[in-house]
Amino acid sequence: MADDKFNEIVQKQLDAVEPNTFTRGELVYPCWARLKDQAIYEAVLVMDQPTFEFSTGFRDPMMREQKIHGGDCWIAPADIEEIRESPKRLPARFANQIASGGESGMGMFVFTVVFTWFRRRTYVTTTINFLEYPPFTGPGSIKAVIPHKDKRSAKNISEVKAPVCMFIR
Repeated sequence: MADDKFNEIVQKQLDAVEPNTFTRGELVYPCWARLKDQAIYEAVLVMDQPTFEFSTGFRDPMMREQKIHGGDCWIAPADIEEIRESPKRLPARFANQIASGGESGMGMFVFTVVFTWFRRRTYVTTTINFLEYPPFTGPGSIKAVIPHKDKRSAKNISEVKAPVCMFIR
């Protein structure tokens, strides 16, 4: 389908984003996107079709349409006008480090981020692609991550809502 492919300009923009690489080689691109209707999303999880199907289990296009489309949970590649790296992303080297350590519990990751000014913050999340950063910090402020560090406390839960964009190369 034409809706499942990026135009040439957007594909080049996506190619400039460093993907997170997970255990089976799945590539996930944590992106910022501006849609053709000028809506802006600071967090969009972009992945190719094989990664999408592996991650979600949705292989039948009709099932995918019924379960995923609707609301803000799905963005078609054809609707994207501009794409770039998300300001909320966890940099690839740190996301890959956490992913290689596996989950801390059923479907969750617990890890501590060490910022350049030696402040630490613990995160409990189901995805390691995006973070809610403390004020005046961002991806460039991270010095290290420590997987499985600290407690699974409700005060540490951090979930960034991110719609999915599945594309075909």
